[in-house]
Amino acid sequence: MMPMPPSTISQTHIAIALQLIALVSGVLLINKASTTEFFCKKTGKIVGGFVAIVSILSILCIGYNSIKKGCHSCGGKGTVDSTWQHPSLDTPAQTP
Repeated sequence: MMPMPPSTISQTHIAIALQLIALVSGVLLINKASTTEFFCKKTGKIVGGFVAIVSILSILCIGYNSIKKGCHSCGGKGTVDSTWQHPSLDTPAQTP
């Protein structure tokens, strides 16, 4: 039997964890490039800054897409008024 694919929630957690690792790596590279014994200071600061900026933007995009997907997963119409409303709660309850 083939294993079940991971759910979207666990994929989001994995993506955020990897981006946090990239962010820490970028900050550590900037920190290491600031020391006197680093062999290529300017390139290290540029690469570390680029990695840190891209990982921060990626974390923000992952968060935005997670919130957007959560809003529209129940059939939201995409307007400001109906974005956070659950469609089954908008209709009155049926009495038997």
